[in-house]
Amino acid sequence: MAHTGKNSVHMKFTTAGGATFIHETMGFPITTALWGRAWMYIMNDPTSNGHDVYIEGSTGMNLTNNGVRPLNTQGGKMSINVDPGLNGGEDGASSTMTLPRGAWTCFEWQITSAGAVTLYMGGAQLATIAKTKVPALIEMRIGYEHYAADKAAGDMWIDDYAVGTTRQNCM
Repeated sequence: MAHTGKNSVHMKFTTAGGATFIHETMGFPITTALWGRAWMYIMNDPTSNGHDVYIEGSTGMNLTNNGVRPLNTQGGKMSINVDPGLNGGEDGASSTMTLPRGAWTCFEWQITSAGAVTLYMGGAQLATIAKTKVPALIEMRIGYEHYAADKAAGDMWIDDYAVGTTRQNCM
């Protein structure tokens, strides 16, 4: 299944905790702003109450705790998560929307060294953190990470993934 063309990346995941990601390191570190875009088709149990990560900028130091997560879900709602945040704990911004499932959806994100993280869906701004502590990122990861065993088995497809210093608009 592909959004455009004939191919996409297909990932399968089970109910156990774990992770599978595409790691992008070319062009890092970014000094002022990082933009990203991906079309995603996600098929997993929407009743999962766990913490799931789909897009993450990583420091490379501790892949499960340090970084910027422009798209993750907590309690089924889409959110942004930065760890460590401005005051040492996590900084976050939540939306009231559940993650779309069973359809191709375009996500865009911006991470700035000035301390802002913004998530867009279909071109519309969904959530933002205006002031946080953005760590020095050395890679982007896109895929799926689940922190606990529950009902979140499923499949996802990723297509038209791009990262750069300018906005990567949805096509």
